Amino acid sequence: MRAYLVAFAVLFLASSAMAEQFHVTDTQIITHRGSDVVLNHADVASTFIDKSNTFVCSSVCSVVIQTQTLWDTSFSATLCTLIDSVPADPTCKEFIPAGSDVPYTTFQGKPALPAGTHTIRTQLRAPFYGHPIQLTSFQLVYTIYQH
Repeated sequence: MRAYLVAFAVLFLASSAMAEQFHVTDTQIITHRGSDVVLNHADVASTFIDKSNTFVCSSVCSVVIQTQTLWDTSFSATLCTLIDSVPADPTCKEFIPAGSDVPYTTFQGKPALPAGTHTIRTQLRAPFYGHPIQLTSFQLVYTIYQH
């Protein structure tokens, strides 16, 4: 079922810098797309690449996070999704893109969030290299399953 929902989101969301939310029985999908995120900094820096999203779990729920990115850099960076300001699982890891316009995909999630209101947001972090780090384009898909 999740594969069909993700495929639906990918096929029908074809505009840059947009955010959409879909509500399907017991499932909610939040999708963000954007481009040209530049991280200019004097030291270790970070920026959020999407707006803060709020969702409600009516009972215990789980979250599956998929990020798809293209980079214009070959220096290390960290792409990390935070749920209620805490990194999702598995823990966020630094990676080195394999050159310009090479896709990089991550999967994170939380298997059991308690009932209540939660927030989700993705952050880009990178150490100082003396020049900007550029995220050429991205797509974030947050899928929330009610149990």
